[in-house]
Amino acid sequence: MASHVLVVDDQSNVRSTIAYLLEKEGFRVTKAASGQEALALLEGREFEFALIDVKMARMDGLELLRRIRARWPGVAVILMTAYASIPSAVDAMKMGAAHYLEKPFTKEKLLEAFERAKLEFGGGASSPGAGDKDPFEEVVGASRPVRDAVELARKNAGNDKPILLVGELGTGRESLARATHAASPRAAGPFVPVRASTLGEQLATDVFGPSGRLAEAAGGTIYFDGVDALSPDAQAKLLVFLQDGAVPAAEGGAPVRSDARVMAATDRDLDAAVADGTFRKDLHLRLRAIQLRLPPLRERGGDLPALVQHFARRHQPRVGVTVGFDRDALGRLSGLPFPGNLRELEDLVEQAVGLAGADGEVTPAVLQRLGVEASAEPESGTSAMRTRVEVEEKRAIEEELRKNPRNLKQVAKNLNISRTTLWRKMKKYEIAPQ
Repeated sequence: MASHVLVVDDQSNVRSTIAYLLEKEGFRVTKAASGQEALALLEGREFEFALIDVKMARMDGLELLRRIRARWPGVAVILMTAYASIPSAVDAMKMGAAHYLEKPFTKEKLLEAFERAKLEFGGGASSPGAGDKDPFEEVVGASRPVRDAVELARKNAGNDKPILLVGELGTGRESLARATHAASPRAAGPFVPVRASTLGEQLATDVFGPSGRLAEAAGGTIYFDGVDALSPDAQAKLLVFLQDGAVPAAEGGAPVRSDARVMAATDRDLDAAVADGTFRKDLHLRLRAIQLRLPPLRERGGDLPALVQHFARRHQPRVGVTVGFDRDALGRLSGLPFPGNLRELEDLVEQAVGLAGADGEVTPAVLQRLGVEASAEPESGTSAMRTRVEVEEKRAIEEELRKNPRNLKQVAKNLNISRTTLWRKMKKYEIAPQ
């Protein structure tokens, strides 16, 4: 049976155009002109996918996304936006969406988004992890640290103790958290991510308020990414919730209750944060009841070839051929530092897939077009001219990072380079992410 897609956009011409493209590809399509109409349609029918515009009147796409994730967790949501350069918008899209599209987009990009959504959600209306699919199969790797993390996650998926995931940025902490949720008895409930570093003063209301994320996560899992960034007040509220299952409401209102399981992630040493007084010791002890460590890519031994092929399969539908990396190309990749870990590796693989020839083979020549040289470390120049260029390049990167903290995509765009190249230059000049 053809997959059923709900297209939500307040512009009729956009709805009609997208519906026409999808129907030609064999999808069944239902259109909605507002978030309210979409919710009414979801109540009465089954949809595998929802394609939603972010910028809409009354109820925007992000609010609709939150409601769908809470009530219909098996619907794969794809967001459309012309505002993807805004850090908070990008972050919010990734909180529950299977994928997002930047307007304007081509038919190929549209279909690629659906392929990625299928990989994320399994392409069905049932909740993630349902059926015979192993929820942990997307956590690729045979190295001992990865196997240990997956084994511990699998063993503890069925209980309600908090889980703390530690590891550098880009190591796949959220993927493992989602897999653990999908393998648990809570799989039919929502998985509600919270980006602690982006909410600031809004966090107390957005998370712990009567209609906040904690309430939305009832029956499922709430995931605090960057838990070390929680304010002292938010840390206190989270501790009370872990102890009592409720957060006292402001001004004598009814307590906010939820049975959500808590998972949290950090790339910081929380023992050091406790020592310097920025993180509560009692909260740390509660969160680390189960601790999963995700290793950086440089510690994952022989996992790189399997990861490269995994990411190639994810992105090859848009080029229409099976893509493979030859031995020399894999050898060249194995010599790279990848400070951005899996996130950086996938970005590079995606670009290489787009440049693969008609035979689908990625060779060192393809990688060279992306700036990957034979040597893992770039040669240092000796001339005064080369030195001045490098000083100016470093200054430009640092300036853009100050203007766009925690938004490397926008930094790379402003500098007219790829994110992979940006990571490599930051490594070269020893520039830490903001």
